Amino acid sequence: MSEAPTAPGPQTSNVNERLAKARAARRSGAQPSAKSVDGLLKQAALDRPAAEIAKIAKRLEDTPETMRRTYLRAVSGRSKPAAIRAFCAECCGWVREEVRLCTAPACPLYPYRPFMGRGRQ
Repeated sequence: MSEAPTAPGPQTSNVNERLAKARAARRSGAQPSAKSVDGLLKQAALDRPAAEIAKIAKRLEDTPETMRRTYLRAVSGRSKPAAIRAFCAECCGWVREEVRLCTAPACPLYPYRPFMGRGRQ
């Protein structure tokens, strides 16, 4: 007797949908306006050489809008937790669910990864 294939659970399909949206956004190459990036850079008031600020601006353009402030807090040195959030999010393709489901226990930040909720393991 063959068993009917089970449909993916609601969480699995939700994760797959988010991943598909994130991949589509990256592939489309839709870039945010430079004005918003410049405004965020001015707010950060980074005291760095122009070459470093240009690199930060380039990376900021590639960062999703939801993570831009976190990234700027991280590079400005104002927040260690923001640095961990930004690093983990970038490593996992800017998808929070992927950070939560991270499978790299050898990473030195693994025990500190964000987006775990109250029931950290």
